[in-house]
Amino acid sequence: MYMTGGRGKCVDVLHVIGDMICQLGKPPMRPQLDPIINVEQIEVNTDNDTQSANDNTEESIDMIEKNVNSIDIKNNDDDNTNDENIEMENNSCTPDTIENSMLVDPVKEMDKLLEYCFLKACKGIKKEELPLLSSNFFKNHLISACPPGQIIDIKKSSYKKSSVFLGYMKSKGVIDTTILKGVESIIYIQTENPLLKKLIIMEKKVAEKPAELSNAPVVADCYKVTADVVPILSKYGYEKGDIMKRPEIRKCFFDYVKKENLQDGKTLKINPQLAGILRTKESVITLSMEDGINKFIGRMTFTHEITIAGTKIFHTGKLEPIDITVATRSYGKKATLVNNLETFGIKLDEFSRECQGIGASATVTEVPGKKTPSVLVQGNQVLYVYKLLTEKYRINKNYIRGLEFAPKKRK
Repeated sequence: MYMTGGRGKCVDVLHVIGDMICQLGKPPMRPQLDPIINVEQIEVNTDNDTQSANDNTEESIDMIEKNVNSIDIKNNDDDNTNDENIEMENNSCTPDTIENSMLVDPVKEMDKLLEYCFLKACKGIKKEELPLLSSNFFKNHLISACPPGQIIDIKKSSYKKSSVFLGYMKSKGVIDTTILKGVESIIYIQTENPLLKKLIIMEKKVAEKPAELSNAPVVADCYKVTADVVPILSKYGYEKGDIMKRPEIRKCFFDYVKKENLQDGKTLKINPQLAGILRTKESVITLSMEDGINKFIGRMTFTHEITIAGTKIFHTGKLEPIDITVATRSYGKKATLVNNLETFGIKLDEFSRECQGIGASATVTEVPGKKTPSVLVQGNQVLYVYKLLTEKYRINKNYIRGLEFAPKKRK
């Protein structure tokens, strides 16, 4: 094949009759290729063979029969009977199940569901709501009365039309209808009707699925308890370093004022303890209630609480927004820098991979003058970054700065 360039036919001989492999076992029997075989001779030979075989095996058969008689076959019989019983039971159940499935009439089932929902809806309608358009009744009351997991389709019932069904219920004395301005309306519901009285609503309440935690960052203003305000807030179970929201602080402050009898209308009387906390001058003996609470809160550390998917992040001091800037690099190439992402719980590696979706390279880098690492995206990608932050990460636009660096549209 090599000499012919891989063309033509090739045979790789592995084994032939008469070689060394043939000598390992019995010599192979070559097939007899006689033209015709005498059938009568074969029959005679087979009869002789069977006779000799029978003679040779009589003794072995006798031994086997003795062994079989000594075996306890009770268990086998029980197993066989059990198998037969199971088969009979299965066979007997199959026709019943088939018959029961054939007896279910979807039209009758829809009629029952329609009547049940109608009676249930009638029980929930107040007299003040009548007269009620039949179309509004079906849309706002009957459909909403349908049990969970089921759907009402009047066309699949025997009535086919809502007017026919209302006529049937009117004949039962449940409702009374009339034509008002060319439209059928329900004007009366007989609450004493036996059908309504006998109605028993037995529906299993579907367990409500827990609301999925939102990934949108929620920013709330909070205050950290300091040593200055501990003397008052400790009376209400708070310690130094605890995080409180403004309504909680106000409640504790007003409870303290009432307990110490320091309120006179909208005026706050300052006692020695408050004077030490608020650090007022000795000449000041009263303040307005609002000034007093504002000064009290002012003695605490302002903190931001950022909640992301149930996880809370606390940031002390002023909350810096996400900063987007555009820098010009070598050869006039532009790059977009995104800083302060970690403040809002955004992972830098994940955000840089998202930015690569537009075909631009993105890396995490240290920028001189910045306290935290930034994400650097090739090119002016301000609009893409802004859209990514507001739509996927659901950052409020008030916490994003730098949209003015987006490329201007050409006229």
